[in-house]
Amino acid sequence: MGILQVIVMTLFLWNVNVSIAAPRDTGAYDIKEKCSQKPMELALILDISSSVDWTGFKDSEAFLENLIKKVEIGPEKTRVSLVSFAGYIYKEYTFPLGTYTTTDALLNAIKRIEYPAGNATNIHLAIDYMRTVQLNETKVRPYVRKVCLLITDGEATNPKLAIAAGQKAQSDGILMFGVLISKYRRYDNYFYALQEMCGAYERMILLRMFTGQTYYQENVKKMLLKTSCNQRSRSLQTIEI
Repeated sequence: MGILQVIVMTLFLWNVNVSIAAPRDTGAYDIKEKCSQKPMELALILDISSSVDWTGFKDSEAFLENLIKKVEIGPEKTRVSLVSFAGYIYKEYTFPLGTYTTTDALLNAIKRIEYPAGNATNIHLAIDYMRTVQLNETKVRPYVRKVCLLITDGEATNPKLAIAAGQKAQSDGILMFGVLISKYRRYDNYFYALQEMCGAYERMILLRMFTGQTYYQENVKKMLLKTSCNQRSRSLQTIEI
């Protein structure tokens, strides 16, 4: 199974039947996956502030493009919305659920996003917009899980407001995932702030950037296994795509 398929499995974790066999002597796990993608209302939040920088923006774009190729897009399948933000919401790079009903159309829309390097990082505005406008009860299908993927460097202008907004989204039944764009070897403070916005360590992904390139140093399948087995590691999770 490819790495991206496992990422999608993590997003669909609550819709997947996963059985874990007892550990072998090596400490490894056997995993039997029975995964058929079920529809989601998937909200993407994209940080295009200056602190992300050009490299981080391109890495975010590549991450989204590769992920979307593994998700079944369609009116009766997964519908996707997008919020692009910095100090405010960039409406020209923001669209509601169901605007694009094919994978190719959605990919083209993402490729059209430009990087304005906006001042400030008002994460709370983006989360609140996602929650109250894009995934409010009048816009979503009642039988479909609501999922949000927040991609940011975590440098919130107002961390308290950002955490409060994330917690409100969780209380509204939105499953929050955080993708941290990291410029340095350790970005723990921003990681843990983002974790509070998303509510669970297991739903955190760390993209590490060195000398202008992104390296993903752990197989995300480990994250899936730890999540399904309710195990936690003290080290930050990194992934490869």
